[in-house]
Amino acid sequence: MTPEDIIGLVIYAMVALVMIAIGIYQLNQSDPVKFYTGEETPAADEITDVKAWNLQHGMMWIIYGVLLMAGYFIGYFIKNVIFEIAVVIVFDIWPLILMAFYHSYLSKKYRRTI
Repeated sequence: MTPEDIIGLVIYAMVALVMIAIGIYQLNQSDPVKFYTGEETPAADEITDVKAWNLQHGMMWIIYGVLLMAGYFIGYFIKNVIFEIAVVIVFDIWPLILMAFYHSYLSKKYRRTI
């Protein structure tokens, strides 16, 4: 491993651990968690099943952290710039887009309609 590889690994690992920590934190909350989009955190009476809401959001962040690390290791073994860019898109960027859509789905599923 070159020094650049080690630096990349450390950065990816730190970011992945932050994402996983966010997920674990959200799994253990009793009040509804937020998705960090700037929207207000829903109150407990606005959510039909707070435990399921928190579980789904927490797992989403944990999976994203795991995908970040998987993407790093796959990219490390691929020595083609075009494929490395594809790996970054598939493992780093695309999941963020999917997470936003999934959060929207969860909002429709678990938020009470007034």
